[in-house]
Amino acid sequence: MQIETKEATDQPETASSNDPLWLVFDTETTGLVNPASSDVRDQPYVIEFAGVLINRSGDIVKEYEQLFKPPVTLTPKITEITGLTDEKL
Repeated sequence: MQIETKEATDQPETASSNDPLWLVFDTETTGLVNPASSDVRDQPYVIEFAGVLINRSGDIVKEYEQLFKPPVTLTPKITEITGLTDEKL
C-alpha cells in the first residue's frame, strides 16, 4: 500500500500555524486479525478509537476518543496490553 504525502510547502501560503496539518489515530481491538478464511464472527472487535489533530507547530488542537462494548469478554492479555477492562467499556 502506498501513502501519498505532500511537503508543507504544498499548503496555501495563508495557512495559519494553528491550522490542523496531521490527523493521527489509534485503535484497540479484542485481538489480532485471523486468517481471511476465518468466519467474520471470529474476527476481533474494535474496542477503542482515538484521534488527534495536530497543527503545524506540533500542538494538539483537537482530541477524540470513543470506547465500544464488544459482544465478548476481554481476555486478561488484552486488558494488560490496552489497559481497558470490560467494566470501562
